[in-house]
Amino acid sequence: MINIPLSRPDIDEKDIQSVVEVLKTPYLSIGPKLTEFENRIADYVGREFAIGVNSGTSALSPLHKELLLLGIVIKEYMLMYLNLSGFNHFSA
Repeated sequence: MINIPLSRPDIDEKDIQSVVEVLKTPYLSIGPKLTEFENRIADYVGREFAIGVNSGTSALSPLHKELLLLGIVIKEYMLMYLNLSGFNHFSA
């Protein structure tokens, strides 16, 4: 059998220090780093807001209903910014 690696991780000392910095806070999942990430992604894609979640499934499962409750209609171009790993489940 041939072993073909998908990719080599590109983790440097700065990445490790960033993780250690977060681990030393009480905010492992929701906190200032998540807010910073969401703001930077929103700026990058030219939108006012972005939502950070832990997986494509988490992004797609409740997001559709929550947005509808807020009166926001999902359009196809919005889906491009979501993790497409769960796209087939969402679009089916």
